[in-house]
Amino acid sequence: MRRLLCVALLGAVFGCKEQPISPFKVIVHVDSDPGFPLANQPIMFNDTEIKKTDVKGDAVIETRRPDGEVVTLTIKCPPDSAPPEPVRVTVRRTEGQALTKFDRACRPLMRSIAVVVRADNGPNLPVMYLNNEVARTDASGAAHYAVRLRVNEPFTITLNTKGDDKLRPPNPSVPLIVGESDEVKLINIKFEREKPKVINVPVRPRSNIPRQVP
Repeated sequence: MRRLLCVALLGAVFGCKEQPISPFKVIVHVDSDPGFPLANQPIMFNDTEIKKTDVKGDAVIETRRPDGEVVTLTIKCPPDSAPPEPVRVTVRRTEGQALTKFDRACRPLMRSIAVVVRADNGPNLPVMYLNNEVARTDASGAAHYAVRLRVNEPFTITLNTKGDDKLRPPNPSVPLIVGESDEVKLINIKFEREKPKVINVPVRPRSNIPRQVP
């Protein structure tokens, strides 16, 4: 008993060396679109950059915060991208546990749209966008046009038939809207040529009365 008391007193006098807290690690992965990782994207904590993603879009984040504490991380995306939800990490150390991975995306606000036109019976027709001719159908009625617009932006493509007033429907317009990814918009229009009107002229019946010879 006396020996234990001496050990306790020595600890109180000289102090006990605290064991260092082991780091808690997680992986934050950032891409633009699925399969397209973003490198050199800053990972922020309290408005301070603590790490950047590598060429694979990954950043290993370490913290020595105590278990149970929640650490909030934000991703600083490129200017033309929408920021994702913050990463909220609950510190929970477990022996031999694999690193938890958090996936986030900096989705581009601008998207590339390829418009492909197939106009049956519509050769050599101007393809109009914002009242400007941007393409023209070939002999088979095919044409294509590429445009870059903001996500969810509506736009309209029109086929100008003013050069051939026999085509029906006249000047067809197709409203479109930009999705959340690069895509191909297919426009199929079937034209019919207006048939010439046939005017039926009534024929007078021939008289059966014999003509009198003077």
